[in-house]
Amino acid sequence: MSQPVEFSTTVLCTSVSTEPSEARFRLDETSVTVDGLELQETAELDEIFDVRLGRPSQAARGVFSGPVLTVGFERNDQRAVLFVDGPKSTLEQIGGLLFRRLLDSTEIAVSHPTTIGGRVTDRQTEIGELRVTPGKMGCTGIRVPCNVGLGSIIDIGRSETDLLDQQVSTVDLEYVKQGVVVGVELSLNSPRKLSKKEVKSDTLEQATTENGTVLGVDLNVNTFAVTSTGTFWDGDEFDHWRREYEKRRGDLLAPVEAHP
Repeated sequence: MSQPVEFSTTVLCTSVSTEPSEARFRLDETSVTVDGLELQETAELDEIFDVRLGRPSQAARGVFSGPVLTVGFERNDQRAVLFVDGPKSTLEQIGGLLFRRLLDSTEIAVSHPTTIGGRVTDRQTEIGELRVTPGKMGCTGIRVPCNVGLGSIIDIGRSETDLLDQQVSTVDLEYVKQGVVVGVELSLNSPRKLSKKEVKSDTLEQATTENGTVLGVDLNVNTFAVTSTGTFWDGDEFDHWRREYEKRRGDLLAPVEAHP
């Protein structure tokens, strides 16, 4: 079991107070806890629906000038937002660890492999479980399970697909396995989840800026890859990493093309 991560910082929960307060922030295997004189709050991991790292929203911009970690959670049938200040490196580590714990074992819709060596397969969408571990991600419970090292990923894209007559966002990955490029399509909106027709609040959307980094657990995946240190790649870096992947693709495939 992982050791809890905790530090003292400034926090703001606008549903409790419009003023920031000093508190002890703690992340363990099951919950996020804030313990201070003015604010005591615990959110179980299954109550958290979104996590973001980036510029504070309008509601918190007068309090925080630098990047903050924003955690959206459910409380008494309402949705609340917690803003956490701190050094960017610390927030990145905590955000990455929290994101990984939230996503691991999540039910997803997955198609794997969608392509093999550039050839499109007839693989249909299945329901599986997402696995996110340090340096790796994959899916179990499907006919062809996958276990992908982040270093083997050469392309990440986004697209829309139809599930139960609804257009949902997907993450499209390509990785190299034994010199062959393999494609996989993932969506956190599985058919079972879509069939529930849950009504979503836009509380967090109103409380966050359009430039904020999105770690979509409830609001779709815009940030996906979590490294072994807990660092994640945010939406603003997406194009940069895509270019890096294209370079990596050339490096990985060059020996294969040279020696068929």
